[in-house]
Amino acid sequence: MEINEAIKKLRAQKNEKGTPGFMIYRLLENAHPVVREVIEYQAAQALRAGENVGEAFKEASSTREGREFIEKKFSELSAKINAATSFDIEDTGETDD
Repeated sequence: MEINEAIKKLRAQKNEKGTPGFMIYRLLENAHPVVREVIEYQAAQALRAGENVGEAFKEASSTREGREFIEKKFSELSAKINAATSFDIEDTGETDD
């Protein structure tokens, strides 16, 4: 998806409750036009990225090897997140004094 397509998609959602476009444009109703343009562009970039990632997952999931690769990467990511967030307060060397 190109950026102009993403902007058009967001604008088309402007009046559809529950959509990203509805939320973005309601938040920007009273914003300065320059701010509105910048935020709209950033939202379109996020929408574009999400759609591209979704397509990549869909394509990778179409084969056994792809599904195994995705599962492996998610397991690795989960292990990294758990390692980064599971520490004991005593491990930091900080005290309550």
